[in-house]
Amino acid sequence: MGKCKKCHKQRAQLSYQKLCQKCSADKSRLATEQMRNKQGSAWEKWKLGMKKYSDSLEK
Repeated sequence: MGKCKKCHKQRAQLSYQKLCQKCSADKSRLATEQMRNKQGSAWEKWKLGMKKYSDSLEK
């Protein structure tokens, strides 16, 4: 038994980062959201690539 570093609740099972299951899931969801915001969506990248490709064909 140990305490979660984020919510400080006593838990029987903690991750290697000393987080409970709920806080660990929240942290990974936040990291995923930040990565998506930084890199942009795959759909937008695909549209941009197709636009560049079609523009190169018109030249």
